[in-house]
Amino acid sequence: MKFKQSKYNVHIEHQGNKYVFNTFSNGFCKLNDDTYENLIHDTPQNTQFLDTLVREGYAVPVAVDETNKLFVERLSYQYGKGRSMQFLIVPSLKCNLKCIYCYQRDVSYNHCVITPEMVEDSIKFIENTLEKNPYVNKLKLNWFGGEPLLNFEIIKKYTEHFIKYCAEKNIEYSANMTTNGLLLTKDVADYMYKTGLKTLQVTIDGTEDFYIAYKKGKPGDLNKLIENVKYAALFFDINVRFNTSAENRESILEIAEILSRSVCMDKVQMYPAKIYGCEGYDTLTCLTDEEFDEFNRVFCEKFKAYNFDVEYSRVSARLSYCGSLRKDYAIIGPDGYLYRCEHQIGKESEIIGDVKYGFYRNEADMKFLNMPYPDECIECNLLPYCFGGCPSDRICEKKKFDCDAFRKKFMSWVVKKHLDSIC
Repeated sequence: MKFKQSKYNVHIEHQGNKYVFNTFSNGFCKLNDDTYENLIHDTPQNTQFLDTLVREGYAVPVAVDETNKLFVERLSYQYGKGRSMQFLIVPSLKCNLKCIYCYQRDVSYNHCVITPEMVEDSIKFIENTLEKNPYVNKLKLNWFGGEPLLNFEIIKKYTEHFIKYCAEKNIEYSANMTTNGLLLTKDVADYMYKTGLKTLQVTIDGTEDFYIAYKKGKPGDLNKLIENVKYAALFFDINVRFNTSAENRESILEIAEILSRSVCMDKVQMYPAKIYGCEGYDTLTCLTDEEFDEFNRVFCEKFKAYNFDVEYSRVSARLSYCGSLRKDYAIIGPDGYLYRCEHQIGKESEIIGDVKYGFYRNEADMKFLNMPYPDECIECNLLPYCFGGCPSDRICEKKKFDCDAFRKKFMSWVVKKHLDSIC
C-alpha cells in the first residue's frame, strides 16, 4: 500500500532541527533527515518509522480523503446526541453602562425584558429539547445581556426551577455569567455560588479614566468592580477580559498590575481582547490583528511571573469555530425568539425559532449549520484549528478572517508549547 503525508501536517524548523505538528491528530514529533525527506515527498513507506507516522496521523494511505474525515467528525459534533447541552439566556438587553463599542448599541428594543409568559415558555422549550436527547447528563445555562444582574429575580426563577428539574432527572446543572460586575454584590455572589454558578466573565477597559470614557461609568465604579471581583474570586473561576484599543494599551497593563496585587489570582485568568466596532468614535481606534497580537505578546511576557493563568496565543483544536453551531444550541433573546449568535439578537432576519414553537430550521439557521467554506479553507493545513474563523463575521457581516495573523499566532503557540520547554 502506498502512503502520503497528511494534508494537516505543519513542518517547523527550529534551532537546526526539523519537527512536524499535525493539526488533526495533535501529534508532534522531531524528525530525522531521512524521515523528513520521505514525508515531504509523499513516500513515508520508505522509512522504518511508517507505523509510527500512520499511528500519529502524520501519514495516511493514498486513498484517504482527510477533508471528508474531518467534516464527518464535524457533522457528528454538530448533529450527534451529545452528553452535555447548554443555552444562553438574555433576560434583557438593558444595561447600567453604555460601552461605546458595544455591538448591541443599535438594537432598537434594548429596553425589552423577557415576560413571565416567555420565561415559562422558554423553560418548557429547554425541557423539551433535553427530553429529546436521552443521553444528556449535563445542562449549562449561560447568563448574558445587556447586564443580566439587572434582572436577578428572573435569573433566580430559572435557576431554582432547573436545579430541581436536573436533580429529578439525574442531570448535572451548572451556570456561567457574563457581567460588568457592578451589581455582583456579596449577597448575589453567595447566592450564585450556592446555586451552581461556576464561571464569571467581567470586562475592564483600563484605569479609571478609560473605564469612564469607554463604559460611560461613574467615578468610583472601577473600585467597586475590583472589590466585587476580589470577593467573587474566592468562589468562581473568573475570566477578566481587558478590551483593548490603540489608545488604552498602557492603561491595560497598569490596571492588570493593580488587579493582580488586589485579588487572589488562584482562580483568575486575565487576557486582552481586541475591540471591534470603532467606527464613528474619534477617541477609539481599533488595532489591526497584527498589532493586537503583538500587544498580547507584551501583556503575557509582562505577567507570566504572576500567579494567575495567562498564556500567549491561546489556540486549540476544534470541530467548529463556535459551540453555538451545535444543532440544539440556542440563544434565547428577551423577545422570546431564538438566535444562533449573540451578535445577531434583535435582527429579524437572524431569528431561527421561538420559545413556544422551537426551531424553525429556516434559512437563517441552516446557513450556519450547513455553512460552506472557501476553497482556501478546505485546502489549509490549519483548518482543524480555526475552521474558517467566526461564522457570524463571515456569513452575516461579510468580514474576511485574517489568515496571516492567525498563522503567526498558531506558529508562536506551537513553539511556546512544544519547543521552548525542551530547547
